[in-house]
Amino acid sequence: FRDWGISTADTLHDLSNAKLPISIFSSGGLRTGLDAAKCIALGADLCGYAGRIIKAATNSADAVIDQLNMTKKELQTSMFAAGVPDIKTLRTTPIKRR
Repeated sequence: FRDWGISTADTLHDLSNAKLPISIFSSGGLRTGLDAAKCIALGADLCGYAGRIIKAATNSADAVIDQLNMTKKELQTSMFAAGVPDIKTLRTTPIKRR
């Protein structure tokens, strides 16, 4: 199945370029704020983190809040490292694709 299907990056890029009047939701396998930064730069409007949040929820509500804060901090750090001041700019930031 190595070459089977369409990659997430290609799908996000293609949907974004189609200029459809829809929100693009990227989820499945996202683990960090850096993952969110990449998805947003490729065209996602929303990012989902079920795995991380469910795992934290098995501990406590505070663990969920801590996890969300960590993800936010990772996104902010990724944006800072890329020289991107805000989400609006991140959406138009070129990303190197393989």
